[in-house]
Amino acid sequence: MVLGDAGYTRPEQVLRDADSAMYRAKERGRGRFEVFDPAMLSRATARLDLETDLRYALEAQQLVLDYQPIVSLDGQRVACLEALLRWEHPVRGRLPPDAFIGVAEETGLIMPIGAWVIEEVCRQLAVWLEAPAKLRRQRVHINVAAAQLYRLDFVPRLIDTVLQAGIDPSSVALELTERTIVDDFDTAAHTLHALRDRGIRVFLDDFGRGQTSLRYLRRLPFDGLKLDRAFVADLGADPRELAIAQMVSRLGRDLGLQVVAEGVETAQQAELVTTLSCDAAQGFFYHRPMSPEALAALFEGSCC
Repeated sequence: MVLGDAGYTRPEQVLRDADSAMYRAKERGRGRFEVFDPAMLSRATARLDLETDLRYALEAQQLVLDYQPIVSLDGQRVACLEALLRWEHPVRGRLPPDAFIGVAEETGLIMPIGAWVIEEVCRQLAVWLEAPAKLRRQRVHINVAAAQLYRLDFVPRLIDTVLQAGIDPSSVALELTERTIVDDFDTAAHTLHALRDRGIRVFLDDFGRGQTSLRYLRRLPFDGLKLDRAFVADLGADPRELAIAQMVSRLGRDLGLQVVAEGVETAQQAELVTTLSCDAAQGFFYHRPMSPEALAALFEGSCC
């Protein structure tokens, strides 16, 4: 929303600033409006610059994948990996996904980026088929956005990419947040069943953040869930959080799901996570995200 003339001399200036206010409102959630202020224009300009750079990033091969080990709590061995997207920006340096995924989703760039991530993971898994046995047996988790999941050709294209790479479908797992599946539950259910029929595993990420996760666990064919890192962060500070996390973990296990605790960063958190009856854990305490080369070096040691 734009109030007053604010010194405007051309209609397009009003539309520009109203557009900035609209984007600000969308960033803050649904059913909101925002009144334009000059700071919005600078944010909108920065956003446009980011979008322009992101359109070029894929073509210029600036996107890379790191892999973070997920550690089995039975023996502290690496059980599987999560592929994490990074952007090697030529000016701003290495950017985490939080810095650009929102823009990618709003502009539709999430589709080619998401397709590239799947192709790159499958390519890397094919490379690891020639690696030492410990690395050959790894499963890689891939984060999938709603726009990808709801494409009619998502499942056949995914399976075609897997088969062309010459890897087993069971070596790929998809991670979906509750927000990803909430818009069209029936379509999501159909897609998830199709994925399971083809050997692709599916995990519910950030479990416990939303309000209707229990319904999803009952009706959708998930193989596992990942406890939201907010549970882990508060384990040592609030006994009630520990009790809730224990209940959630027990529920997942009772439903036959693999339970992974995310965001374990301290020795205290790692100790408390072992009391949750989780199957596995992930976080800086165990391993930071690393390049494929660093991962190969890790597996050459005896710790895995």
